[in-house]
Amino acid sequence: MTENLKPQLVIDDPWLDPYVDDIQNRIDRYQETVAALEKDNGSLLTFASAYTYLGLNYDKQQLGWWYREWAPGAQGLFLMGDFNGWDRTSHPLTRGEKGVWEIFLPDAEYQNTFTHEGLLKVHVVGARGGQDRIPAYIRRGVQNEETKDFAGQLWAPAQEFTWSDGGFDGTAAAKMPIIYEAHIGMATEREGVGTYTEFADEVLPRIKKLGYNTIQLMAIQEHPYYGSFG
Repeated sequence: MTENLKPQLVIDDPWLDPYVDDIQNRIDRYQETVAALEKDNGSLLTFASAYTYLGLNYDKQQLGWWYREWAPGAQGLFLMGDFNGWDRTSHPLTRGEKGVWEIFLPDAEYQNTFTHEGLLKVHVVGARGGQDRIPAYIRRGVQNEETKDFAGQLWAPAQEFTWSDGGFDGTAAAKMPIIYEAHIGMATEREGVGTYTEFADEVLPRIKKLGYNTIQLMAIQEHPYYGSFG
């Protein structure tokens, strides 16, 4: 590869020159992925905001909960949980455009059963049969201490959380970020899965003391083995 075609990263760090082809391939794949996302969603911001449409979202106009899941290869989806006695067939989703399935649970019928802290899953039927899964865009997941099984949880407290960081200004950090990468569940020193509260009380002060001004949190996704960083 000629010098003028090399990625700026390699020009700035000649030690990377032996890997220039691999680096360029990664850059090409990144640009192709961004282009595909922008084509399908209009912008990266729209794509990153998919959680406001997919998953569980309350509709203040229609007064009820929408649950949507993107599953273009599925043959059928069924919402189940505490609210319906974990019935795998009583609440089928309807398939819409672009492989998005949805179901609406109106307050008039479900306000006493589809409630705060209720557990739920989605039963997905495909070519190989059915599986119980945690909704991909669920905002809270919990583990049963006895069975060790994970489930999604509806989080809709009567009193919404009050944010107290209105005076935060991240302008300086954005101009020259010093990034600390962390996994909340594995950041504490104790053996076990750390909590958000422990991270805020015990880990954040150490990160700040070390001089970092930006935190990159690793994703938290469903995985059968927690040690995999899933």
